[in-house]
Amino acid sequence: MTDSQVPDGAAEPEPGGERQRRRRGGGSDVRIGANNTFTGVAIASGDSSRASAHVPRTAAESARPATRTELRRYLTDLITELRTTEEELADPAAAVVVATELAAEAEEEQPDRYRLAGMLAALQAAVGGATSLTGAVTVLVEAVKRLFGIA
Repeated sequence: MTDSQVPDGAAEPEPGGERQRRRRGGGSDVRIGANNTFTGVAIASGDSSRASAHVPRTAAESARPATRTELRRYLTDLITELRTTEEELADPAAAVVVATELAAEAEEEQPDRYRLAGMLAALQAAVGGATSLTGAVTVLVEAVKRLFGIA
């Protein structure tokens, strides 16, 4: 139902920009007013609908790995996130495999910097548009480049 099809008085804009919409079939109303901020919110409506929300890490929340030990913990957490965010990823299995291989290579006494750089690029591509993970991957890329001297 578009705004022009809304029955009189059923969903007219209220002061402050708030609008109420009614679904056909007696569903619940969703109200979203002006000046609201939503973080990590997922809304699904209708039969067989699914929604998931993952709050992305921010620079303030995420400790940037400064040592190999911190990097190992960070990668372990990221792999867990990749497994729980599968529906957002184009190729979730590839993302987990690449992150796992990256963790193994980073554990080597003399990691191959070219291999690390390639895995970082592959991980960025696998995560793609999953906005809840792009911040975490960006932090990882910066940390790996800094720790292993990758330009």
